[in-house]
Amino acid sequence: MNQKPLQYQSLKAVLQYMDANVRFRISHRLPSIRSVEKFVPIKIRYLELDEFRTIVNDHIYRFGVYREYNSGEKVPKLIQNDNDKGGVQHDLDRYGFQISPGHSILDPGDVLLEDLRDKVQYDTPGQERDLEVKINRYEKAIFLLNNPEEVEDPFEGYKSYEATIEALRLEAEMKRPIESLKTDLDYSRTYLLPFECRRYNREPPYTCYIQLTVHSPSGKQIHRLPYRMKLYEAVKRLNTILFGGRRSTLKVWKFQLDTFQTILRLPVGFQVEMKYLSSQFGLRGPYDGVISMIDQECVSLAEIQIHVYRESDLEYPFIRSAKKLIIQHTSRRREMIPALINLPNHLISLVISDPEFTAEDYFELAQNWRNNDRPVGSCFSIGIQQEVEPVNSLFQIMTERWEETKRNDRYASIPTRNGNILEVLYQPKGDPRSRDQWEFSYPNNWIFRARIVERE
Repeated sequence: MNQKPLQYQSLKAVLQYMDANVRFRISHRLPSIRSVEKFVPIKIRYLELDEFRTIVNDHIYRFGVYREYNSGEKVPKLIQNDNDKGGVQHDLDRYGFQISPGHSILDPGDVLLEDLRDKVQYDTPGQERDLEVKINRYEKAIFLLNNPEEVEDPFEGYKSYEATIEALRLEAEMKRPIESLKTDLDYSRTYLLPFECRRYNREPPYTCYIQLTVHSPSGKQIHRLPYRMKLYEAVKRLNTILFGGRRSTLKVWKFQLDTFQTILRLPVGFQVEMKYLSSQFGLRGPYDGVISMIDQECVSLAEIQIHVYRESDLEYPFIRSAKKLIIQHTSRRREMIPALINLPNHLISLVISDPEFTAEDYFELAQNWRNNDRPVGSCFSIGIQQEVEPVNSLFQIMTERWEETKRNDRYASIPTRNGNILEVLYQPKGDPRSRDQWEFSYPNNWIFRARIVERE
């Protein structure tokens, strides 16, 4: 068998058409081709980034802290559940307390998506007291349910306010199934364990590891490392291995960016040339962090989803140049109307519940679209919870002010200045899976549209 390695040019050609995850594995196992692999442009169909997870195409890379219990120790159900998921997605200190995420630390290459957050404390005396009270309550409720002859009137005699409240809580707990109480008791004891370890200055009954779980179509792979770095540092290291040191911009078809997290841990110079930019929660301004990841050659996105709270949010070029703009949430105030209707995007979808728009506001939108020579196919859609009077009144206003208006039920059309037709319609939402309605989920049961069509 011919064992001769691929020549440089042949290797470049082969790498160019390989799946990104295959390239990552080959580069990791064969350091001799690593420089070539980093040089050849890489194409990714789907890329998703969040705080402790990176998804590339059909591979999910997830980090967590895995707790391996000492031999002979019973693993609490709460910790077993966390381990089964790949470990908790937060750091732990020597006693087992959750450590506040490193949201106040920004290293070179990291992308800040929101304001830096203050540290959160998870080991206060008040939290310890609350857990002890809950444990006592659950234990008492379970005992009384197993021994009904021991139940007494909790309100008999004089009670302080605090004792009365606790009696009411105990009474409520005793109405629950006993198995549910046992589960909550077990969880509360697990949460109390770090406090006990700290009080007696002892180590928890487990050893922590950083676990990287890789989910792919071929199955699940688990890699565990000694817990000698923070989770965010491990994420940074992985993303640097995958994306760092490349000679060209990543070419991504769809970039999913869920910005409810504060910081993305990325290599220096990370940039993406993308087609679609979306977020389950909607991108939120300010957008400096997002802009830093968009390659300057990527001048026009096919689609972007955003949240809008201020008119200035709509002034960013990468938003205004996208072919389709989906505004998932925005102010319902009428003051936003001018900024919304003057957007230059070809397709605009406004997903908003009960907008405070008047008939005149809708008419201003229609008039703007009629006069501004929008190209054929342009469409402004607004999802509305229920049929509203302002939209119905719009058709009457169009008929009164524009003699050329043709109208029937929930529909009106008028020639535009450049000879096309502006159609204004108001219709019940159809199949939410359809291409032009997927963004309008419950409770948007109606869709208002203003669209430009070619004159027949």
